[in-house]
Amino acid sequence: MERESQGFTVATLTTLVLLSLVGTLTLGVGLRWALAGVPLLPGGFVELRHAHSHLGYYGVLFPLMWWAWGRLGQRAPGLGLLGLYAVGVVMSAVGFAREGYGRPAIIGSTIVLGVWLASAWRLRGVMMQPRSWLGGAAPTIVLGALCIGPVAVVSGRDPVLATGLVRMFLTLLLLGAVTPAALAALRAPAPPWPIWLGAVLCGAAFLGPLPHPALGLGLLVVGVLLGRAALRAPSLGWDERGLWLAFALGLVAPGVGLVSPGTTSPWRGFISPPWGPCSSR
Repeated sequence: MERESQGFTVATLTTLVLLSLVGTLTLGVGLRWALAGVPLLPGGFVELRHAHSHLGYYGVLFPLMWWAWGRLGQRAPGLGLLGLYAVGVVMSAVGFAREGYGRPAIIGSTIVLGVWLASAWRLRGVMMQPRSWLGGAAPTIVLGALCIGPVAVVSGRDPVLATGLVRMFLTLLLLGAVTPAALAALRAPAPPWPIWLGAVLCGAAFLGPLPHPALGLGLLVVGVLLGRAALRAPSLGWDERGLWLAFALGLVAPGVGLVSPGTTSPWRGFISPPWGPCSSR
């Protein structure tokens, strides 16, 4: 019975990821054509961009992270929570596309956040393992949740600060929770997770509201640790290893000042793939 339930959970995650990936790619194509002056999708550019980035995180990256947790013997959300989560993903994506940060998007995102926090609580025991890639996932999700309130408060008064906080939020989740899950599934050797999380937090602040060069060194540390892990991961072919090393280099470049975090450049595709080149618009 337990094996059957796990099978349904994997099938639900797979369905959610595939449908969300199709939606994210469709929105991404529409946004790029809109930048070329050919609107293919109904709705405003800003609203569609919000739907694109949130659907990528909500419907693709986090379910893939939970799938990796399950492969590693950790507790991912069960069928009940995944069903609730799917409702939140759909509600938020449609809400963002129609009216941006309106009531439907906020309600959907609140449901999503609740499932995130529930999944973080289930993983709390891994924090006692200092060299586990998953050790920092629970505090990362909580720290990301703490960014949401300030975004809501300042979005109307200071859009620039709100954008910086959103970038910090997205970078924190991508590098502090999602990327470590992928590296753990690849059996890459892990550094002490407090060092990784501290560097990620500095780097997220640097790419977000506090672009101080000293904080940029956090990206340098993350990039070096990521490159080291990619080189030592036993199951990677050289093509996959090369992509991970390119990702690491994309973090090192702004960390050492070769690329400004506020400019659109090819490096940003490696720093935050779901944002793409539309994030600075």
